[in-house]
Amino acid sequence: MTNDDDTSDKPTDPQAPAAARTRKIVRRSASTREQPGFTPGEENAGAPAAEGAQAATEGAAPAAAPAEGAAPAARPRATFDARAPRRTPAPGEGRSNRGGGDYRAPQARPMGARPLPGGPRAPAPEGPTDGPHGWGTPGDYRGPAARPMGSRPLPGGPRGPARDFGDRPRGPRPEGAGPRPEGDRPRGPRPEGAGPRRDDRPRGPRPEGAPDAAARPAAAPPARPAPKPVAPPAPAKAAALPPKLTPIPVFVPKRAAGGAGKPKPALTAKEALIARTKATATPAKAKPTAKPEGEAPATFDPALVSVEPSGAKAALVSAGEGAVLLVDAWLAASNVASIAEVAESDDVASPARKAARRALNILRARGVAIPERRTVVKMDDRAEVSVEATMIPPDGSGTFSLSITSRDASGRYHIAEVIIREPLGIVQAGSGWLSGSQIKEGRTRAMEGLGVAPVAVPVEWARQRIAEARKLNATSRQVLPLGLEACRELIEASATAAAHPLAELEAAVTAEQATAAAAGSSALHQEPEMRAWLPDRPALDEMLQKVGERLGAENAGDPEKVNEALREEIDAATDRFFSPEVREIIARRLTDAAISVRSRKGTERAAEVLAVARAVREAGLITAPPREIPFLTGFFQKALGILAQQGGGQLRVPVTPGGAPTEAPST
Repeated sequence: MTNDDDTSDKPTDPQAPAAARTRKIVRRSASTREQPGFTPGEENAGAPAAEGAQAATEGAAPAAAPAEGAAPAARPRATFDARAPRRTPAPGEGRSNRGGGDYRAPQARPMGARPLPGGPRAPAPEGPTDGPHGWGTPGDYRGPAARPMGSRPLPGGPRGPARDFGDRPRGPRPEGAGPRPEGDRPRGPRPEGAGPRRDDRPRGPRPEGAPDAAARPAAAPPARPAPKPVAPPAPAKAAALPPKLTPIPVFVPKRAAGGAGKPKPALTAKEALIARTKATATPAKAKPTAKPEGEAPATFDPALVSVEPSGAKAALVSAGEGAVLLVDAWLAASNVASIAEVAESDDVASPARKAARRALNILRARGVAIPERRTVVKMDDRAEVSVEATMIPPDGSGTFSLSITSRDASGRYHIAEVIIREPLGIVQAGSGWLSGSQIKEGRTRAMEGLGVAPVAVPVEWARQRIAEARKLNATSRQVLPLGLEACRELIEASATAAAHPLAELEAAVTAEQATAAAAGSSALHQEPEMRAWLPDRPALDEMLQKVGERLGAENAGDPEKVNEALREEIDAATDRFFSPEVREIIARRLTDAAISVRSRKGTERAAEVLAVARAVREAGLITAPPREIPFLTGFFQKALGILAQQGGGQLRVPVTPGGAPTEAPST
């Protein structure tokens, strides 16, 4: 609020004290000043307002000026009659800027700047009021100024004046083109069927000063020059070699077969990682599939092809390693009943049972009727158990293993394993509870390490052998292992004596068969059960000492004398080593090994082993000495071969007791 808006009375004398009065402030706006209904207050109702007196009372005399030195008259109180009619503004009279109120419009923005919403706009630039876009016409929108010449115009804005290029100089006409036509160029004839030219269409009025189109002379078309004849292209001449260059024959090597000469692409990261893993991985042990040299292929008795179903299992046992071949022979002979009996039996070896099941599938595919096998339903009884025994045949030191396993109806196995070495007795024993898969895994490890799998034996015979081994501990004073007490439940033998599993087959061997089998008994060392059998090391060292004494230093380099000395000393060492006690131990080992041979190769091969065992047991010092049995002399021959292999083909033979040993050539 300003002092001009203050309607209160002011003192005449600034020095005089102000009279006590009521001060009243009335705010008035410009709109009230412009209205004719604005009149003074009630105390000065007859006096016209200072600003609106002339408008309120037309033709009245002006108010007399106050006398000089007199106090100015008090300003009348402003009133406003809202019901009075408002004065209509004169034409062209704009609404004046109201000075009252708190609102003040913002200042105008600079030219070219974007205006504020609701605010005043900058003054428009001067320009024509008429034109194609109406630049300069009244209104809120003002177009931007024209861009400089050559600049890119704004979208929707005016464009700058076009440049005047004038008449550009033209270059000379090409040869044969004729003079440059002036004015309108003549047109050629219309094509056939195209119709008349559109020159006859109605046209608008000609511009002022332009000549009439009809009066304009038509220029004759210039004559076109005749086309020049085109000469046929000359045949291309073969490029001749320079006189100094002559062709030379060049040998190009032929690429290797199989793409060996082609460079190999670089390995990716994944391929390189796979190759490194394969290089660092430990190669798995390959299972021995090839049979050793000299071993006869598995065979079976031809009479077993037509065996009855009741004797199918026994036929497979007698066939040994030829059990799979026997099943194939049953398939070829259509012995369906025997195949079905073997395929459904759990006590048959796994290879033969699998071969029988494959044969059944083949017969079903052929449409052959398969006889149903009778099955016995057994009730589940937890108290009922099954006990079985297995044996691993003796090795070169005479050590063999007997295992007795009891299986209850729940599928758990209680196993007791006893390891026996003759003539010491029991050297190790232990028991425990295992699952079927653990027992199978243990048998697989035995097969890989020893070359033979555990073979089933009668339980009573196994218990009797364990009881006999305990008596050997008392004789040899070998301490019984602590784990033997835990095995007592399974290894306790009965009072009834049990016969050997091959007792009937052993009794059928005659003296003539033993003599005949002894002649070719050296082949038994190729069997896995007897492959590791060797003489004791003291007996081998004594034989080499005798060879050195026989040869001497002067004959150690003579191969003939060395071979003769070795042959004679091997025979002598065989007679010395295989005493009647040792021959009895060897014969008993052969009898136990025949159990495993029968499960692998059948009854016939097992009978040969038993015949050799009888020949070894019946050998004497004068009649049929041990040297005449090739199986016994093979112990020392095999030992000498191992020593020569360890020495790189040389056999070290001590010549004199105090001198250095002499290397003799191996035979």
